[in-house]
Amino acid sequence: MPGGFPRQRWISSRFSGILKLRDRPECWKGDDVLNRKKEACHCRNVTYGMIEDAVRNGAETVQQVMDVTGAGKGCGKCRDFLGYLIRDIQEELKK
Repeated sequence: MPGGFPRQRWISSRFSGILKLRDRPECWKGDDVLNRKKEACHCRNVTYGMIEDAVRNGAETVQQVMDVTGAGKGCGKCRDFLGYLIRDIQEELKK
């Protein structure tokens, strides 16, 4: 889906206990579409959109996304989040 995934389908229930992105309006832009400009990795200035693009282009693991985007190679605090983000993007692409 151009411009990001709809919030209702993109965020799985598995996020609810870990990351409450549904409750963070800064993660979303109009019409409940994922904000592709929001940073997922602050150390390397990697956005949600860059990660989504890497997955769409064939990156399947956290390490592959890290190699393509540079995310997770600074302080490392975003690595767990990257795994959840990648998993949900992959699930959405299968639909």
